[in-house]
Amino acid sequence: MEVRTSGIGLSRTARPHRLSSRYGRPSARYNSHRTLLSHPLATLSSLDFFASFASFALKYSLLMDCEERPSLFVFNEWIRDPKGPFLDKRKAPRGKRTPNSMIWGHTIDDLFYIKREASMNVVTIWSRSMIQELGENYLDEEHEYEPEPRMRRPWPLLKLKHRRRLRPKNDFGIVDNSDHDGSYERIIDPSEDEDDGPIIPSYFPLKLNASDKMKRSLEEQAGGDVDNLIDFKSLPPDKGEGKAPVSDKKGNVDDEESDRTEQEKGEGDFKSANPQMPPALEEFIPKEYFPDTLLVYDPDSAAISLSSHRLAGRARDLVATQWLTFKRVLPTFESSGQQNIPSILSFKATKRFVYFVCLADVQASSVNCSANNAGSSTEKTSEPRVAHLRISKASKLGEGHHSTVYLSALTLPRPLSARTPTGEVSVACKMAHALTREARRLLRNEGDIYNSFPKHLQEEWCGLNVLPPLRTPVPVAAVVPKFYGYYKPVYEEGKFVDQDEGMREEIRRCIEGLSPILLVEHCGQPIESECSTFTTDDKISCYSLLRRLHLNDYVHHSFYQRNLLVQPGPLTVPPAQRSLRNPSYRVIDFGRTERRDGLGSLDSNRWVDDAFRELLSSRGELSVDVECGPGFTW
Repeated sequence: MEVRTSGIGLSRTARPHRLSSRYGRPSARYNSHRTLLSHPLATLSSLDFFASFASFALKYSLLMDCEERPSLFVFNEWIRDPKGPFLDKRKAPRGKRTPNSMIWGHTIDDLFYIKREASMNVVTIWSRSMIQELGENYLDEEHEYEPEPRMRRPWPLLKLKHRRRLRPKNDFGIVDNSDHDGSYERIIDPSEDEDDGPIIPSYFPLKLNASDKMKRSLEEQAGGDVDNLIDFKSLPPDKGEGKAPVSDKKGNVDDEESDRTEQEKGEGDFKSANPQMPPALEEFIPKEYFPDTLLVYDPDSAAISLSSHRLAGRARDLVATQWLTFKRVLPTFESSGQQNIPSILSFKATKRFVYFVCLADVQASSVNCSANNAGSSTEKTSEPRVAHLRISKASKLGEGHHSTVYLSALTLPRPLSARTPTGEVSVACKMAHALTREARRLLRNEGDIYNSFPKHLQEEWCGLNVLPPLRTPVPVAAVVPKFYGYYKPVYEEGKFVDQDEGMREEIRRCIEGLSPILLVEHCGQPIESECSTFTTDDKISCYSLLRRLHLNDYVHHSFYQRNLLVQPGPLTVPPAQRSLRNPSYRVIDFGRTERRDGLGSLDSNRWVDDAFRELLSSRGELSVDVECGPGFTW
């Protein structure tokens, strides 16, 4: 049973409504009614107040007794000025928002019910920053500051060998330690440095472990190794160009176990939950290191068995022992110079200092770099960025009517590596069956869809979003896995020159008939909505992912539980500290997904109908109720 009154609701854990002097300053003539006005129902007319209060009390008691209820619920209301303007949603203030452009609040305290007009019992939800921009009953000196939106980083896995000898402008090793304290922590791996001593960016005097109250800069240290975490206060990691040396000897850092934080205990090489596979890659691969070529090792014939031309006997064994070549088709990068940036830059250096002076106009054939004390330049021929993928039938993640997915080990192009014992990471590798052309078409469409996704659909941000028609705020989570490329097979005759012509022709037909490979982030296992641990919050989170897709002009056309993945979270902490008490969800399988962009008027109308039907069916699929109720509008 459910009762709705004027779009106002409370959760079981809702706190008493705060005085309006904090969230909206009423005019002087209303000060005598401050207690009444602070109540969520205070804005109702006096004739309806007692009837509404009875209904409100009934709803509150039902929510208190209800076992399935959202834990996040907007409970604040902003008191309107009786002479205030009508709030037209087409002219609403933007306020602070994440890249998805939806209404955003840093916490639940920063979201408010607000009437479209003071005399109307029709409310919507606005954020504190929107109300501040409106300026109605808002005084900056009396109201809380709302921080800016901030992207939350997954626990860092990628690293660059000798990365400080390249551009210092990168995000490798950055730990997401706080949403808004203005600090950054970077994992420093000794293997990234040359033997002549670690080199660190010298933007300003640094300090080791702020919790240790150490005031000396690294340049003043008499000696000792740098601890794994360096705290950069108030400066993002992509600023500055200077360099400073760090001493080599031990002795200046207290290693007592009692002083180590949980975060520091999780540092070092990653250990995978599956001992046979490296940890999953959860970061974006930078464009300048994205693989051009994928060499695939398939000893179990997992990929070979999906070829449209089957091999047997000696020919099959021969192909299974070779590294098969795949060329990247997607993603396509808009930057024309991306393809030509070399993976390794030339440099000269003194024993303890490296000075990066310039990166000349990068051409397809060479790159020029000069050193501070060299006075000369060298040329380095650009080489294709080559990654290596190992596929094993023992690591199958799932199989459908048209495709099979494997968890595969990926070695990234040099100098990019990972903080794992082998330097590898694991990714989900999807290949199409060869029985029908439809399977290959679906895989290609999925690659095109991944390539078209805006980046914010693959990012997690702090705070909460309000997504119509949901009244329940939802975390600003990633919607889809990160995309690591779509690759097609290429036959290289030079690998089989010692075979006779008939054998080479058989091998060529087999390799050219191989399925393309789609690489994406591995995001866990399919959900089980019937499971007792799958709460209302979980259902709303999954529903909000579909709503985010629709708001970005995508209809999934296959939104089922098998295509919703869950994994322990949050992803900002080391894998050993994650738990399903903080689940992370993703939508997968976009073979049938349709994008509205570029459709004609008739197809666009059909798209709208399909999206509406998909929203309705998803409510049944997830058993979730998201109706707004009377008196509520967007």
